[in-house]
Amino acid sequence: MRKEAADIRKLKKYKPTRFMAEGSAYNRELADLAVSFIGCLKHTKGEWYGQNFELIDWQEQIIRDLFGIVKPNGYRQFNTAYIEIAKKQGKSELAAAVALLLTCGDMEYGGEVYGCASDRQQASIVFDVACGMVEQCPALKSRIKPVLSQKRLIYKPLGSFYQVLSAEAYTKHGLNVHAVVFDELHAQPNRQLYDVMTHGSGDARKQPLYFLITTAGNDVNSICYEVHQKARDILDGRKIDPTFYPVIYGADEADDWTSPKVWKKANPSLGITVDIEKLEAACESARQNPAEENLFRQLRLCQWVKQAVRWMPMEKWDKCAFAVDPEALQGRACYGGLDLSSTTDITAFVLVFPPEYEGDKYVILPFFWIPEDNLDLRVRRDHVPYDVWEKQGYLKTTEGNVVHYGYIEKFIERLGERFNIREIAFDRWGAVQMVLINDSSKRDAVEPSVEKRFLDFVKNDETYRECYDGMFILFKTGLRVSELSGLTLRDIDMKERTININHQLQTTGHKGKYIEETKTNAGTRILPMTEEVYEAFQRVLANRKAPKVEQIIDGYSGFLFLDRRGKAMVSYQWEKRFQRAVEKHNKENKRKLPKITPHICRHTYCTNMAKSGISPKTLQYLMGHSSIEVTMNVYTHLGLADAKREVDRLEAMKEINEKEQAGKWFRMA
Repeated sequence: MRKEAADIRKLKKYKPTRFMAEGSAYNRELADLAVSFIGCLKHTKGEWYGQNFELIDWQEQIIRDLFGIVKPNGYRQFNTAYIEIAKKQGKSELAAAVALLLTCGDMEYGGEVYGCASDRQQASIVFDVACGMVEQCPALKSRIKPVLSQKRLIYKPLGSFYQVLSAEAYTKHGLNVHAVVFDELHAQPNRQLYDVMTHGSGDARKQPLYFLITTAGNDVNSICYEVHQKARDILDGRKIDPTFYPVIYGADEADDWTSPKVWKKANPSLGITVDIEKLEAACESARQNPAEENLFRQLRLCQWVKQAVRWMPMEKWDKCAFAVDPEALQGRACYGGLDLSSTTDITAFVLVFPPEYEGDKYVILPFFWIPEDNLDLRVRRDHVPYDVWEKQGYLKTTEGNVVHYGYIEKFIERLGERFNIREIAFDRWGAVQMVLINDSSKRDAVEPSVEKRFLDFVKNDETYRECYDGMFILFKTGLRVSELSGLTLRDIDMKERTININHQLQTTGHKGKYIEETKTNAGTRILPMTEEVYEAFQRVLANRKAPKVEQIIDGYSGFLFLDRRGKAMVSYQWEKRFQRAVEKHNKENKRKLPKITPHICRHTYCTNMAKSGISPKTLQYLMGHSSIEVTMNVYTHLGLADAKREVDRLEAMKEINEKEQAGKWFRMA
């Protein structure tokens, strides 16, 4: 049966929130205006489609509290609202209605209202609902100009707009925010976007509003849990913040998750947007399959759980925790286990120290690695704080976009000098891969003669000469290939002769092309051009054929390197061109070239710069490395001959200085 508006449970008598500050007052006119505005909108989905948005009692309570309670100066008391509630309670519809209210009904000229989520697709859910509401409201439809390519709704009478933002935080500085609607805050991979959008962005506005709406999560180290804890502290009276409005509909940890009474506590829209029969079915399924229990508790009861799927009870896992002093284990017999990965998994090496006496415990020393270039991508994809774990020392990274097996092998060798490693168990596939990689690791940085032969071939080849300048720039700047792909006309300052690196262009099969921030904070940098690099960019700019329509990717356009269709070139296209150019050279010439990739160009640049005598810290900056250790240990393939040259250079400089000093004393005499 189709549900009617009459089925909605309405607010019988409004009572202002207990968090109304001293001196604040309830302005019924403002509250009625907000409720009436939302009431003019229509639902956009399912059995409610086309019906007026009649607020459910809990929704109206929130709207009246937020928009009706004002300070003595007449502006809203609350500028942050945290709404934590189970799924299917009408979150998206409420968020969309609030976004339109703030854009059109708040009388803020030039107001900037942004919709944010863990990714652009998630943020678009609320935006699409808002578009559906506008489409069904003639008064709004005639006054709102949709710019769907930019995910933007412009309210023409005020010049205000509501727009979806992608998750890359580095592009959001400088926004003059009137309001932010944050959907599913628990899915944020890190705190960057939240911090950028809420800290200082609305200072120029009289009454900004940050509307945060989410279900519970399973990561107690996330920004959402931090905000959740603040809301809980305010609700329990442990903290006071008159600007923060907390609402949490969820079961307590000690509650019986199978009880219908608990379900009603966590689902205020039960019987309206969610049928109790569906909850009963989901609960029964979780009873029969323990792996579903935590998902039911998290999504249906809005409980924070420590893992999405319960494999082992956390209380048993926690009992295994005790402090371990690696120094006290030196020289002790142990056994290793190695599980190698390439790009998508975590590489792990674990040392197990068996008990030495009765009552002693097994001691575990684990070590984990992922590729450095994939760190931020994995944070967003897996919703796991790998970046935080890296800073805390729980996780290590290897340079590049695949795990550097040579680095891991040397790491294990160093462990063998400290501990008595008797045996190492391993996956045969991974072991073979390690051997193959180690055989080729000496070719990571190519010799200058090889670099010149390759570039000369490309420059004079009819097929690949169009790629010459891009390949030349990779060899001479050490740019990551994703950084090169992301370069736009705005990033090249030919007057100052600098390259501005503050983003990179990535691509995936399901997502397509997208912009993301540099791999680390150190990756954001400005590089000076040498004369030959400057000339290469001159040629690139002169030869760039502007397409009929410039491709726009997450707000970026004017990409410097385009393929034959006029689209921005991405990493795999560059890699294919390198591969095929080497293959063609080796078919036509007896002297063969080794494997050359864009990342080998980066290796080569770093090694050449190190050999030139540049300071390590300067080289670290040029490479955009987060750690000087990476700069020194991974890329700089220096040997005895290089050491001898450096000693000879220092001796020569010493002799010159001594002669200059002697000449100075002679002239004085």
